Parts: sequence; C-alpha cells; structure tokens
Amino acid sequence: MASPGTTRLSNKGQIVIPNAARKQLGLKEGDQFLVLADGETICLKLIRPPSRDEWSDLQRLAALLMRDIVPSSPSEGKKPTPKADL
Repeated sequence: MASPGTTRLSNKGQIVIPNAARKQLGLKEGDQFLVLADGETICLKLIRPPSRDEWSDLQRLAALLMRDIVPSSPSEGKKPTPKADL
C-alpha cells in the first residue's frame, strides 16, 4: 500500500488523486468512480467495464434467463381461447 497523500477540493468541486496512488492503481484519464460518502469519509471505487470474456459470459447468462421469461414464438405462452357455446 502506498503512503497516504493529501489533496484539496477546487472551486469546481474537483480533487486531484496523488500521482503515487494513480500509478499504483494504473489510473488513466477518463476512468470512472463510484463515490460513497458517510459522515466525514468519502470513498472512491474504481469502475471498470467488463472484459470481452466477462461480457460474453453476461450475454450467455442473459440469454438463458430470457429464455425462461420471454416466449420464443408469439403462440407460446398464450392460453387457449375458450369457445362460446351456441
């Protein structure tokens, strides 16, 4: 773990993450963070998009889940219409 650093809040509401921390985490311009605040503590959680493999796994999982929810043809899942007695 790197030594803690300090930073200041700008008049635009921005903070600078110290260079040592950026290097340690491999941060680059445009990285996104989840911001959590509790009392006087602010926590930044780096948000990374899923890798290609993770994305493929998510797509397969979604297809499996949707198969059980959405009928594959319009006639599936419909109840037969009762015929009226004449």
